[in-house]
Amino acid sequence: MKITCDHKASIRGRPVILNDAGIPMNYASGIAAVRKKLGLTQVQLAAALGMSARTVEHCESGRTPGPGLLNALGGLLNRHHVRSERLAKSYGVTVSVVENWAKNFRPGVNALSTVEEILKQRGQASGRALVTGSPKDALGKSIA
Repeated sequence: MKITCDHKASIRGRPVILNDAGIPMNYASGIAAVRKKLGLTQVQLAAALGMSARTVEHCESGRTPGPGLLNALGGLLNRHHVRSERLAKSYGVTVSVVENWAKNFRPGVNALSTVEEILKQRGQASGRALVTGSPKDALGKSIA
């Protein structure tokens, strides 16, 4: 998933949200999908973007977001991916393993920080558990 102006669906330099297959998404579902990928609530995303939760709520309900919001959201998404890559490289797993495992956390939980904490505690064995098991298996308890 990414937000870019370098796509044929981008009109006059307006950013578009692309899903993992590279297909443009409408803004409402795209913003909600990015927020969920980041593991944030609407309130947390609004704080990270420096805007009101009402603005995020309106955008997820169909109001067209401004380019500033889309660019800021793209920056958050990029930092998330960079951090996922760093974790994957550090513990010998793929980025998709880290991100798929992080999806198991409810919104509002800083999923990548929790994944990193577990990996530090368990070492590379946890990295292998990410491939074969669930977060519950690696933690030995409920994560939700």
